[in-house]
This record gives sequence, structure tokens and C-alpha cells, in this order.
Amino acid sequence: VKNVAGYDLNKLYIGSLGTLAIIVELTCKLHPLPPGELTLGIGCAGQVDLAPMLQTILQLPLRLNSLELLNAAACERLATRADVSLAETGYMLIARVEGTPAVTQSQAQRLTGALRHLPLTRPASVHAWSAVEQERVWSTLGELTHGASDPDAAPDYMVVKVSLLMSALPAFCQDVRETAAHFDTPWSLVAHAGSGIAYVCIPVPNPDTPDVEQLLASLQALEGCAARCQSRRVV
Repeated sequence: VKNVAGYDLNKLYIGSLGTLAIIVELTCKLHPLPPGELTLGIGCAGQVDLAPMLQTILQLPLRLNSLELLNAAACERLATRADVSLAETGYMLIARVEGTPAVTQSQAQRLTGALRHLPLTRPASVHAWSAVEQERVWSTLGELTHGASDPDAAPDYMVVKVSLLMSALPAFCQDVRETAAHFDTPWSLVAHAGSGIAYVCIPVPNPDTPDVEQLLASLQALEGCAARCQSRRVV
């Protein structure tokens, strides 16, 4: 019940994964779809620019529906799977604003103008996709956090979910990049920049006969990244 006093039993039951109680009925409140939406790809040169860009975007009076952060490896996977063009950049923020076409265009202009005035190491690039392209982008983004493109095949990625403080997201991205370089494998990272939930996809060479010791070493290294950012691995 909204705003009820006492413990938040909803999250307690959901987080217990069926060990405390079984939810047999759910009542959902639905909202109508927005009249339109616009997706913007915002290129970011490096980790030092992420913090001011994220802070600026989240503080702007936008009708922001989604805000995703991708590292270079995730951008490469997105471009290949969604068949869209992405600028070569260290990181990319993908923002989705909603409203009528006039409202979304106004929000895009406001966002672009605000980023232009930031003291960044390199100016941010902003790209808007067509309606067909942005549908493919968001559909593929949902798939990037799953290990196997074929449900009947062995997973070719180990997906690790990490819960972070939003302020720790830039440092975590940098740490993940350096750790992946140590293992000489591209770890793709997709993060919900508005909540601090990140998904790191670690490649699994030879999925049918994986090297378990190497995967455990990668997982332990990733847990070290999370610990240094005062965060934790969820799954």
C-alpha cells in the first residue's frame, strides 16, 4: 500500500525469492503510453567527463523516460545487433525523452545546449535515431544483459549484476575497463544511469567447454571492482 507506515513488506517478499512467502496475486497500476518519444545517443570521451554529464542530464527538467550508460564494448555489441550507426567513443549515454514531437525536440535542444556549456575534455556528440532505429536500439539493449543470443545454446557471456551508488558509476566504469584489459577480453557494461544498477557481461570462450577457473578469476576481479566502489554484486 502506498505510503503505509512500517516495514516495506513488498520488497521483503520479492527479495526473499519465495523463501518467506509466495505472491499469488498482483494488482498493477498502468499509465498510458506517451504521445511520442525521442532517443538520443550522447558520446562521452572518457571517464572524467561522465560525472558532470550525468549530473547535468539528471538535473535538467526533462521528461526523461530512460537513461542508459554503455562502455565501448557494449556500444560495439549494440551497433552490430541493432544494425545502427554509433560514434566511436569511450562511453555513450542513451537518453529517451517523451512527449509530443514539439516537446521532445525542445527537450533535445535543451539537453544539447546544456552539454555544450560543460567544461569537458572533448565536446559531447549528440545523435538522434529515427523511430525505426530507436525501436531496434531499445529492443537490443534489453538483450545485451542476457548471456546467450540463442536460448538453446550454451551462454557465451556471463552476466553479473552490480548495485552501485550513482556517484560511484564513473569510477566503477574506469575500474571495469582496466580490469578487463588485464584479462585481455572486452567486458561490455550496460548501466541504468538513473538508478546505479549495472550489468557487466564477461565473455565465455568455448561456451560448450568453458574454463571455470578463468571465469571464477574474472568474477572475483569484478567483485573487487565493486568493493573498491563501496558497492556489491547482486547476482
